[in-house]
Amino acid sequence: MKPLKIVAKKITFIAILLVWKTTAFAQQQLLDSLKNNFDEYRSSCLVEKVYLHTDRESYLTGESVWFKAYVTDGSFHKPVDISKVLYVELLNSSSLPVLQTKISLENGKGNGSVYLPATIQSGNYVLRAYTNWMKNFSGDYFFQKAIAVVNTFKRVEVENTVTTKKPDVQFFPEGGNLVDGISATVAFRVVSSSGVGLVFQGALLNQQNDTVVVFRPHKFGIGSFRFRPQADQQYTAVITDDLGNVTTHPFVSVLDNGYTLQMMDSADRASIHLSASGKDDVIFLFIHARNSIAFAQYQMLVNGKAEVVIPEEVWYDGVNHITVFNHELKPVCERLYFKMPKKTMQLKVATDNHQYVTRRRVKAEIVATATQSANVSVSVYRTDSLYDQKNHLLHY
Repeated sequence: MKPLKIVAKKITFIAILLVWKTTAFAQQQLLDSLKNNFDEYRSSCLVEKVYLHTDRESYLTGESVWFKAYVTDGSFHKPVDISKVLYVELLNSSSLPVLQTKISLENGKGNGSVYLPATIQSGNYVLRAYTNWMKNFSGDYFFQKAIAVVNTFKRVEVENTVTTKKPDVQFFPEGGNLVDGISATVAFRVVSSSGVGLVFQGALLNQQNDTVVVFRPHKFGIGSFRFRPQADQQYTAVITDDLGNVTTHPFVSVLDNGYTLQMMDSADRASIHLSASGKDDVIFLFIHARNSIAFAQYQMLVNGKAEVVIPEEVWYDGVNHITVFNHELKPVCERLYFKMPKKTMQLKVATDNHQYVTRRRVKAEIVATATQSANVSVSVYRTDSLYDQKNHLLHY
């Protein structure tokens, strides 16, 4: 009988091993199909990005807004020579165009200007630029830049009415969901009706009007807090600004079952903690930036939890999208991760003299710290002007 028992045990072990290999093969096939679908979309969908380098950010009527345009591939940030015309508009506070022009593009570059007539009012305007191809996508992809225009021939009418509108309060659970009994990080943003971040004190109340969390912003009305939500509670946020005005706002609803994503970041790596209160035993973690895959892996859940460690070198510079898919390849969680770009070209400018008289030619030499080719644009402005020197291409 003993040899039969040994044979039975071997058969059982082989059967378990075959089931495990079959399951792993099936999960890998699903992951490969996800990557292939993403690659097919990237190869068939070109996204253009536009940047305008203007000479200044504040103007008087009668002056011209001079600019140089750069059109790049949204995935690799390299010049793209597809669109030949760039449309430039100046929008007023009602998002209506008051000035429009178009310039020609060659190898993803072009330059032009917009004349500011004395007929437009003083105020803050938005300089918008886009190509005809970019109309196929959301207007959020259009280039936009705020500029100020002062008309010295028209008196500025100041409204005396004081409005006390409720602030705009937004809450963003990490990963997108709040699930019953799972601790989560919730980011918030509180701005006034004019879009300025508020200084305030906030409190999260449950149905019994008990204070669950007290929170304050770090800066610009932005911050975050952690708490453990309960599905049988309906929460309300109470905001008290620095003037003593108190307003109440609805909070994010809590799901009975679902998925959560939490990220822990350190100097050399980042760990992603995943939780699922449903019946899934596997999830698919997908990370991409600018339509390029950075990381893709399926992960088995143990007691509804899993942890994935992402090395620092995996992340792309800039904004990375972290998406979690369930066993049906449906997205269930998502958040963004920003990696500060390190590879930047430093330029040095040297002039032939330190002082100049009117109409004297200025000879400038531009030197790059790295040995690589570049196409640059230069703006000259008064140091006592309102020009923001930090608002450049890399910042945008």
